[in-house]
Amino acid sequence: MFARVALLALLSFTCAGDEPPTAASSPAAGGPKAAEPPPAAPVIVDSAAPASGPRAAEPPPAPEAEKPADPASQDLTPRIAGATGPDAELFSRAEALRKQGDVMKMRQTLLELLRDHPASPLVPHVYLTLGDESFNRGEMKAALQFFEKTLTLPNDDVAAYALYLTGWCRVNLGDDEEALAAFVQAAERATRVATDRGRSLARASILDSAMVYVRVGKLDKAPAFYAKATKGTGVTTDEALRRMATAAIDSERRDELARLCKAEGMPAWCAGPLDRP
Repeated sequence: MFARVALLALLSFTCAGDEPPTAASSPAAGGPKAAEPPPAAPVIVDSAAPASGPRAAEPPPAPEAEKPADPASQDLTPRIAGATGPDAELFSRAEALRKQGDVMKMRQTLLELLRDHPASPLVPHVYLTLGDESFNRGEMKAALQFFEKTLTLPNDDVAAYALYLTGWCRVNLGDDEEALAAFVQAAERATRVATDRGRSLARASILDSAMVYVRVGKLDKAPAFYAKATKGTGVTTDEALRRMATAAIDSERRDELARLCKAEGMPAWCAGPLDRP
């Protein structure tokens, strides 16, 4: 209940456009590093508001956040089917506002749903939507708060996708070890969802983990790692290792990869990547 109140506070400050609460006054949102203060809530600012006095030089644009590269991954978002009632009407309204680009009203509508229908089965989808929108806007720490709340609710479909996007948030924050763990957990959770979308999500999670693995893992441990991680995901160990090998070359670890492939007897997954110039 305490965590839910904290997230409602985060959302209400975001909707109102007020300054977010400081770390001293805000309850911690929870997460893997308990000692860290909670991240500040994103604040929506009217960029069209006139500024007084001479304008300072604009800073260079921030680097674009890394996002799933596979076009098929864009269809991994859990769907809602057959929902009716006032909570479903609010959620549909929020989705329509999001498509129109009205993020402020979308958040206000979702806040209304959370306040008026706290027991709705759509609540996991509400937090996922808020996290997804924050992620798309580059607000990684805010997105993580919403995804962490999603993971406390009973819905494997939503939780698997929240873990997948948690992995991408961690990638963008430079937390590669936690990103790798999130991708593997997302794949495992997605295997519980007996749908094509669940299988696609499991696949995307394993394959997207490869680039992170080469940043934090030992290449000679990769065969054993992926033999375990791919179980039940529909991804073969060779597929995962081929993706890992390609990422290793992109990360300038060709010589290390060549030694591994030689020790493994030059398996098929080595051939394509090592043949690259």
